Amino acid sequence: MMTKPKCDYCGRFHNSMKPGASYAMRYSGWPLCPDHEATRCVACTEKHGPLRAQHGCADWTAGIIGDAA
Repeated sequence: MMTKPKCDYCGRFHNSMKPGASYAMRYSGWPLCPDHEATRCVACTEKHGPLRAQHGCADWTAGIIGDAA
C-alpha cells in the first residue's frame, strides 16, 4: 500500500495528482541520477509558488499538475 506524499513546504500529506499541485524531480551524484520527486500541495503552490527545476536540469523536470479535461 502506498502512502500519500508530503508537501515539501508545509509537511502535510496531500494528493500530488490534484490539479494545481506542483512537482520537481531531484537529482544527486555525478553524473546526475534521479534521487526523489519533491511535491507541493495546492495551497502552498498558490501561496509560495510552484517548485522549480533543480539548477542545471531541464525545465521539464518540474511543473504544475493541470486538469485532464
